[in-house]
Amino acid sequence: MKEKEFKERLEKAKREESRLAELDGRYINYRLLVFLAGILAAGLLLYNKQQGFAVGAAIGFISLFIAIMLRHGGIRKKLLRCRTVKGIYEDFLKRISGEWTGFSDNGAEFLKQGHPYGADLNIFGEKSLFQLLNLSHTFQGRTRLAQLLARPDLNGESIIKRQEAVKELSNKLDFIEELTVRGALAKKTAKDPEDLLNAIRSKEKVPAVLKSPVLLFGLPALTILSAVFAGRGFPWLYFTLLSGIILQLALFAWSYKAVFPHLKPVHQYKNELETYQKLLELIEKESFQSELLNELSGRLTGKGMPASARVGRLAAISDFIDFKYSPLIYFILNAFLLWDMQLYRLLLHWKKENAGLVGLWLDALGEFEALAGLSVMGMISPVSSYPVLAPGKPEFSAKSLSHPFIPYPERIANDISINGTGIITGSNMSGKTTLLRTVGINLVLAYAGAPVCAEYMRAGLMQVYTSMRNQDDLNQGISTFYAELLRIKQIVDYSRQAKNMIFLIDEIFKGTNSKDRIDGAKIVLRNLNKPFAIGLISTHDYELCDLEGEDPARFSNAHFTENYANNQIHFDYKLHAGRCRTSNARFLMRMVGLD
Repeated sequence: MKEKEFKERLEKAKREESRLAELDGRYINYRLLVFLAGILAAGLLLYNKQQGFAVGAAIGFISLFIAIMLRHGGIRKKLLRCRTVKGIYEDFLKRISGEWTGFSDNGAEFLKQGHPYGADLNIFGEKSLFQLLNLSHTFQGRTRLAQLLARPDLNGESIIKRQEAVKELSNKLDFIEELTVRGALAKKTAKDPEDLLNAIRSKEKVPAVLKSPVLLFGLPALTILSAVFAGRGFPWLYFTLLSGIILQLALFAWSYKAVFPHLKPVHQYKNELETYQKLLELIEKESFQSELLNELSGRLTGKGMPASARVGRLAAISDFIDFKYSPLIYFILNAFLLWDMQLYRLLLHWKKENAGLVGLWLDALGEFEALAGLSVMGMISPVSSYPVLAPGKPEFSAKSLSHPFIPYPERIANDISINGTGIITGSNMSGKTTLLRTVGINLVLAYAGAPVCAEYMRAGLMQVYTSMRNQDDLNQGISTFYAELLRIKQIVDYSRQAKNMIFLIDEIFKGTNSKDRIDGAKIVLRNLNKPFAIGLISTHDYELCDLEGEDPARFSNAHFTENYANNQIHFDYKLHAGRCRTSNARFLMRMVGLD
């Protein structure tokens, strides 16, 4: 946990912000004073008929004003950066205190209906794991983090590589800070780059004019030389100049529909390209020890020019395309330089060298951002560890396991071991559902490669399935009970594939009568009683606890309990062996006045 370091860096940023804000105020006054002094000086000189001195004074004060303005601009950039750094560490501290649920980027668009666990474990959306961890500002980073949280590859070697990378990044706070700052300072860079990548990878027919050096270079050169020498004693060159301009404008008009559609996507991603360049440059300059980070950074440096410089060239082309939106300049450039054709030629050359590499660069960038997000858990949780991954049969065990959403001072940790089906009983509000979610969300963290909220955790490689929040669908005529049936069927169907899985089912079939609920639950649990399936089921139906007697090697009972004092109910939220012997519904009803 890095709470102390976060606070120190936050205080440093605040002190620097205060200094720069004071400096910003001074330069505002300097600009005003120079402006007024310049007007006054020039006015007095003109009043005294000193026109020459007045012009000189005006030039001097204008130069001084520009110099102060440039210096002021630099100070404001530093101030903006400083405030961004301050915001980053304020957010880190909010993650520790539990005030992170107001973060704007919650990844709600990544939540898919029917996902095995996404909705039940709060992976995306309000108060979600994505919202807690995400540091990404690019489309690639956000998407990759979502993939790691929603679709783990369950490959032990890949997970271990990510663990090593995340562990290294968690000790590179300067790098994490700079990566986050550069992304945060960018202008709207979370746009899907698919159109850009398609434009870069496309193979179009090159217009013949672009293959002719005489037209592409000779004609602009002849036109410019004619303009230079026409007024120096060679009046006949005016005809050459006019002919050159007309011919270039004709070529521009003829090729516009063929050329500009290829330039347009590059220009649309102008902001993204500038951000990619800055982020790639940062990664290229950093040294890494872990295998995965070295592999990713190696994609960017390789042989020859690094990826950041190559992307920088594409960003420069995008900047040049900007002239299209200054009509007069755009007209002159195409009349004298065949501007669009020159840019298209540069783009074709760039594509020839880099089209096959861009996707690799952006994927590497996205992986870095996603791994940085996964490193957050180890930096904000006082108790965390990297889980041991067990190949082979499904299993789960943990010591001092807790839920990452609960602020640390309020967490109640539990030791737990699952080798078959655990039947969890307990009265209302005692902690049953939270336990299921705690197991599930820590498995999601484990498979992503992040540290988990436990002193120790060991887990097999298993697909996670949950059934907790089943909702009706009026549009499709599906009741809450039927929605739960479909969800349970999804879990049972997966178990028939004979693949390792863990199921977490909260209060099964609560939408029907007790006899059908108990009979149905027993049928489901017997279906899931397979060597490659383990899980937890919470219930108020103590009859399900009898399954332990049928097969004690595969079924076990555990429970939460409560105690009463001074007409108040108290929960310890600790898991105990065996079945529950208490209930509290009548007591809770009396507490709210329903006795």
